[in-house]
Amino acid sequence: MKGIGWAVVATTVAGLVAGSACGDDSGSGGQGGAASGGGMSSGGGPATGGGAAEGGAGGSAPAIPADVEAAIRSLYGAWCEAYFRCMAFGPYLFGTETQCVDRLTAWQAALWRPGTDSGLTAASANACAAALTTYATSCDGAYLTFYDGTSDPNFPMDCFSPGTRPAGESCETNFQCASARCARPNGESCGTCMDRAALGESCSFEADECALGALCAPDGVCKKPGELSEPCDENAPCLRGLYQCASDNTCQPRFGVGESCNAMGDTGCANDNPVCGFGLMCEALGTGAMLGEPCWVQPDEGIIFCDDLACQVDNMNMGTCVERLGPGDPCTPRDDIVFEPDLCPDPYRCIAGTCQLEGDTFHCP
Repeated sequence: MKGIGWAVVATTVAGLVAGSACGDDSGSGGQGGAASGGGMSSGGGPATGGGAAEGGAGGSAPAIPADVEAAIRSLYGAWCEAYFRCMAFGPYLFGTETQCVDRLTAWQAALWRPGTDSGLTAASANACAAALTTYATSCDGAYLTFYDGTSDPNFPMDCFSPGTRPAGESCETNFQCASARCARPNGESCGTCMDRAALGESCSFEADECALGALCAPDGVCKKPGELSEPCDENAPCLRGLYQCASDNTCQPRFGVGESCNAMGDTGCANDNPVCGFGLMCEALGTGAMLGEPCWVQPDEGIIFCDDLACQVDNMNMGTCVERLGPGDPCTPRDDIVFEPDLCPDPYRCIAGTCQLEGDTFHCP
């Protein structure tokens, strides 16, 4: 079976800016073996992992101040521009760059809460947008932003805006916690602020568990991912956005189209061409499949994604592009949609049987 950069897709929306939705500590993945995890919502976020979110008390979210919403739109404008320019998955998840900005702004605005000790302000969102625009000028920087192998993508520090709540207090978003970690096991709507493990301390592969910039390595220890030419092995991974662990056990650049790759696990292919295809060479990801057309793994071992449609797979792992639902439509959790837990359009999720934004349906203490 050929490989693909599963975790890149699985952290697309879940790894936007540290702090948005609480982390899902369940560690669940999506269809086809998609890895969970990511910075902003870490595995249980709007794009990947887990099942339907639980509804909660509080009703509709309060109106967000215009300056905060404008700053959030600027932030996602920078993120979506880099994502569509450098990554192949944008059309599958969002259709267009404009839809990416509109949907993610609406999602974050719905999560905003007044008077809840949040570090997310107009000033912090604008600072993050400016830093992210500079950081992702090159696609190398963008790849590190979208996925570097850690629980939190390698964002500029301007994008981490912790709140004031200490460990042990209830929370709804990472932005409320002084540790920038709102843990909610099994994707629960409301969580608890928890401290992060320092480098060298033990970890158990929960979302946002290690210190910023660190990951929980396979041996259960928080470690900093390796840079170019640094040593690596199965328990000492590299910065996955740019490097793979080569045969000489050093971190080296990922493979381009036409270069040899690995068939299992981390393919080693670069994030803009993550398919290790026929002949064990990196191939460009196929996109643009329309309604009713084949998607996912093809007979020639290529992989094709739909444009702003969901890819539904049968019990033979053969996919077909199908329509997504719309906001407010009735829905049910699914396990046959590639990388996603339902047919709702990202970042909407199936909550209490309806496609909704998380913040529109619950308000934690």
